[in-house]
Amino acid sequence: MSLDLAGPGRPGGGRDTPADASRHVRSRAREMAAWRKRSARVKLVRRLLPWTMLGLAVLVVGWISVRTIVARIAAGAAELAVVHMVNPKYRGRDERGEPYLMTADSATRDPRNPYQVQLVEPRGTLVGKAPQPTTMRSVAGLYREDTDRLTLIGDAVLEDGTGYVFRSQRAVMDLKLGTAQGDEAVTGDGPMGHISASSYAITDRGHHVTFTGNVKSHILQGDGRGAR
Repeated sequence: MSLDLAGPGRPGGGRDTPADASRHVRSRAREMAAWRKRSARVKLVRRLLPWTMLGLAVLVVGWISVRTIVARIAAGAAELAVVHMVNPKYRGRDERGEPYLMTADSATRDPRNPYQVQLVEPRGTLVGKAPQPTTMRSVAGLYREDTDRLTLIGDAVLEDGTGYVFRSQRAVMDLKLGTAQGDEAVTGDGPMGHISASSYAITDRGHHVTFTGNVKSHILQGDGRGAR
């Protein structure tokens, strides 16, 4: 029987020297220090993660609120830019110096086009040489201040002051020139009978009327009988 008298130590029976033991202690110390740093970082991340999530949630909600407020401010500014008038009156003179008057139940200036005014139940009057002034009316209308043009929309009715009444769904009036024209079907009634056409043009403040396209007329003779 033999005994190992070298005891535990390095392979081959040798014992650790003090230098080896010192290196081993320093290595363990470094490992423990690194582990403590990783553990501290993990703890820090765990602590900060809920606050980070809360901060992101607050940021998202705040951004949505800011966008909502900005949208409301923009909508309010647009509403403030709209000018609405009740029972407006527009007065002016044509190229001959003769007066004209345009009224409506209400008027709203287009915020996208400051020269355009939307009208409800517009009515216009042109004073000429006829016994009665030429008048016009419709359900709705558009008035251009820069060109003095009035577009009648829906059940447009024009009376030329001499007894003739013209009806159409759309008419464009030039208040400066005293003219009107329409590219939709028109019917006319007056002392001389009835007429219908696809389009028409009224010039010289109602003194001349031109009908074009599918013109049909019923002319009353002196004895009251009609002739086509």
